[in-house]
Amino acid sequence: MRCPHCFSEFICESHKGFKIQTCPNCQGMFILQEELKQIEKAEDPNLAWLDLELWRHHHQYEAIQGNLTCPSCQGPFHILHYPNSEVKISVCHACRAVWLNKKMLETLHLYLEKKLTSETITGYLKDIGHELHDLLKGKEHIKSLGIILKLLQYRIFAEFPSIKNLIQNLPKV
Repeated sequence: MRCPHCFSEFICESHKGFKIQTCPNCQGMFILQEELKQIEKAEDPNLAWLDLELWRHHHQYEAIQGNLTCPSCQGPFHILHYPNSEVKISVCHACRAVWLNKKMLETLHLYLEKKLTSETITGYLKDIGHELHDLLKGKEHIKSLGIILKLLQYRIFAEFPSIKNLIQNLPKV
């Protein structure tokens, strides 16, 4: 396969222990959806609870058709711009792959980390309400609700460490 940016031949490199297609010339990376999730999980296990939502809720992101072509399926890449961030990722909706460089991967990681730590408890409760609504309408999987509940737990423990200590000191049954 060839780089969609500069047309150099890809090389297979290890990134965080995962083999990915990398351009030796422009340092771009072609990563399948599942590989990107695994890289984020290796970077920060807490982020494993976050669904990157590149495909689940893509209508919530500003998306424009880019001028790059997916090296795997020859379909167009769409550029997704995450709201209120510098994150812009080229996404192929056909083969569920992304094209980004190492700097943008770091920017994505920082965005997800900020998203994890900045959401208010009220915001999580609102998200739970939306997920329950979508779950009851058959639009969502139960896993999505579990993700939000886990994030709510992290947020509560971050804001109220005494609750975490209390729970950790309860007698084991």
